[in-house]
Amino acid sequence: MAILKEDGKNHFCYLMPHHSFGRRVDVVDTPLHHEEVSKIHAVIEWTGNCWLLKDMSRNGVWLNGQKIPSLTPVVLQEGATIAFNKDASLFWKVINLDAPSNLLLTLPPSHKFIPVQDYLLLPDNDSPQWVLYRNKDLGEWVCRPIDENLVDDAGGVVLKHGEMMKIGDRFWQAFFPPELALTKDRNRQQGLADVSFHFDVSLDEEVIGLQVKSKDGEIDLGQRVYFYLLLYLARKKQEDARQAYAEKEQGWVRNEILTRELGLDDSHLNIQIYRIRQQCSAALSAVADIDGFLQRRRGSLRLGVSAASMFIHKHN
Repeated sequence: MAILKEDGKNHFCYLMPHHSFGRRVDVVDTPLHHEEVSKIHAVIEWTGNCWLLKDMSRNGVWLNGQKIPSLTPVVLQEGATIAFNKDASLFWKVINLDAPSNLLLTLPPSHKFIPVQDYLLLPDNDSPQWVLYRNKDLGEWVCRPIDENLVDDAGGVVLKHGEMMKIGDRFWQAFFPPELALTKDRNRQQGLADVSFHFDVSLDEEVIGLQVKSKDGEIDLGQRVYFYLLLYLARKKQEDARQAYAEKEQGWVRNEILTRELGLDDSHLNIQIYRIRQQCSAALSAVADIDGFLQRRRGSLRLGVSAASMFIHKHN
């Protein structure tokens, strides 16, 4: 994410993909209060591979001390300086030129931030208290507590661009540019029905690996402690299928049974669920309905894939 810092002030400007500067506070993204500044003075825009600065003003914009041509895009470089008036009293430095992304910004303002992908555990992966995830169908970001035994997947609070949230003793502000927050993933061609899940299990079941296979190849998700939860749910789904239960009723396991059988408390069960979702969402982003891999209903959990698509291989 591109960041500008105002000279001599603890003021950081995080750039939208199309970011405007000027005196019209009701229109521009960053207001500039100076008599030489035009209503819409300048624009910085992401092109897909670089950031361009364009002077839209009457009085000019200076890049590294040189006045740039009016209405002519100029490529920005990290470390460059931008002045929006002749005496450079409105002086900013470019400190980051990464591509646009969704972020959580630290408050009070600084240049520190957390990139937000499909699932984010907060305040960190080691001791999460909240999960922030993207509802892809609605194009919204939802925040909910990890400890949610009686909350189904429809729960949570929608977090919008510019809104703040408090985690522990720290406040964070959502930076979700509309062009990014509402982007639909149109290139996804595969669904859960098109992939198979292969568990690689040691004889003592102390080591469990997972591979996902499709017509496009194989993705190795590695070995994780929380894959034992998936293995347990896979066996339950396959057993219910052998018993000829209706598919909509196959594989459901009550949370209290999972915690007892797996030796987890409620908190650790929920943490494992969200760590699985986080890893699968990142590794299997090409699978259109990956959010349905783990399904919850009030007090219960199951795998949302067919029993026939899961294979369990034991080895020495």
